[in-house]
Amino acid sequence: MNPEPLSTGKAQDTVLMRRSGAYGLGILLSRLTGLLREVLLARALGTSPGASALVVAQIFPNLVRGLLSEEVAQGAIAPVLRDAAREDGRQIVLRLTRMIAFASTVALSLIALLAIPLTDAVVAPVAGPLPDEAVRQAAVMLTALLPVIATAGMAASGAALLVLEGRVGVLASLNTLSNMPLVLWLLVAPDVTPVTAAALIGLGLVLQAITQYSLALRGGARLAWPRRERSREIRKRRRSQYREVLFLGLPVTLALGAANLSGLVDTAFAARVGSDGPAALDKAFRLMLLPYGVLGLAISVAVMPALLTAVNERDFLGQLRAAAGTQIALLLPLAVMLATSAEAAVELVFAGGAFDQQSVESTARALVGMAFVMPALGLSALGTRAWTARSRPWVPAGASLVAMVANALLDWLLVDAYGLLGLALATAIVHTVLGVGLLAAAGVWSLRLLVIVRVLRLVAPAAFSAPVAFATRSLVGDALPFVELVAVASAIACVTVVGAALLGVPAYTRLLAIGRRRRKT
Repeated sequence: MNPEPLSTGKAQDTVLMRRSGAYGLGILLSRLTGLLREVLLARALGTSPGASALVVAQIFPNLVRGLLSEEVAQGAIAPVLRDAAREDGRQIVLRLTRMIAFASTVALSLIALLAIPLTDAVVAPVAGPLPDEAVRQAAVMLTALLPVIATAGMAASGAALLVLEGRVGVLASLNTLSNMPLVLWLLVAPDVTPVTAAALIGLGLVLQAITQYSLALRGGARLAWPRRERSREIRKRRRSQYREVLFLGLPVTLALGAANLSGLVDTAFAARVGSDGPAALDKAFRLMLLPYGVLGLAISVAVMPALLTAVNERDFLGQLRAAAGTQIALLLPLAVMLATSAEAAVELVFAGGAFDQQSVESTARALVGMAFVMPALGLSALGTRAWTARSRPWVPAGASLVAMVANALLDWLLVDAYGLLGLALATAIVHTVLGVGLLAAAGVWSLRLLVIVRVLRLVAPAAFSAPVAFATRSLVGDALPFVELVAVASAIACVTVVGAALLGVPAYTRLLAIGRRRRKT
């Protein structure tokens, strides 16, 4: 049941990269299908008011799914299942998983039913200045998406068991299912209405939740009805486990709720920029999610099983430092590339059909800031896991609530002057401060001069590549978007690798060493 533990030095990096690779491969598949879905949807709807209405309609279901997502699974359910596995064995773990799934499904189904007559009231505050017809469409689409809420608990329970057993690659690849119904529909019938798109998105997410839960229990996926345990001691232990899920789940849920509410606030401010604002911001976010999911999120998820089974504090911090260094080494150069060639990236991926030049320009402005959200999200996700793995989730919960308020304030300060770019930059700033603060408080980094120098040395290669990237973009001029992206990416890679070698940055040298070892094998 326990995943393979990480030791120190090279073994940490090798095992981390192997797990990250398994999760990253699954996430790559799901992100590519998700990106295909967004490309086809963009060409069908562009950044029209209907497309913005679809973004608004997904906020409430996504908020509930986020509150019972893999984060809650890892931060609240997985530690309890880990303890149950050590004390009672796998059969009790399976029963506990079923009981959690049953209770959450009943509660969330009631929430979904109660939300049916309230859809207009839910979407109206977020839709803001969108046309009345778009607001009405958003309410109808929200009704079609409510079944997603009812199955979120099953998805979270299944995710917790998969993470505990180290089957992160399976967990990641299952995200592909959520995209397939809409992708297949758009390939057959490219002209789709926003309401039909919402129904197909909901169908995909429900299929993913059911399949994820079924595979986690290896075919024994049935919702367990509560039954009275024979032993008083066992009943006492079960009540203690359920209380622990609630105790750990509440702060993780608060933290995720704060993060999702920040996204809701961003969408509301984006509607102030224009009727195309929510759709353009959403497209930039989803484009950023492809590299973030494959690299940043993969590392954060892959390190979690080892954090749960760390043998001592030194081992725990060593794993976190390796993961943080790897994230920065991979995500910062990618952020520079996306920010430098944002318009080329958007044009290459989305341009065509209803996604006209105005849609390209508004999405590109958002992507410039969203590029730096990518490493910021990686740090904040890793910082949150540093505390939830220690069963102290109230620390990131409190920090996330403060971050939500700070994000809303920065949105208000920057939106009028910088539009969608300002909203993305606000998110990047807040999550960077949040992630660095959580990791520093966990003991990964400190304010000692030596540590500060190491961090600056880690960031320096990507910083040096920025002026070279802008110069390269100027040299290629009006080249095709693909040519510009390849030229800029090549320039950034060369400068980053040379700079890391000259500065002796360990994170880069370890990545290169792992790559050489894999080629030899």
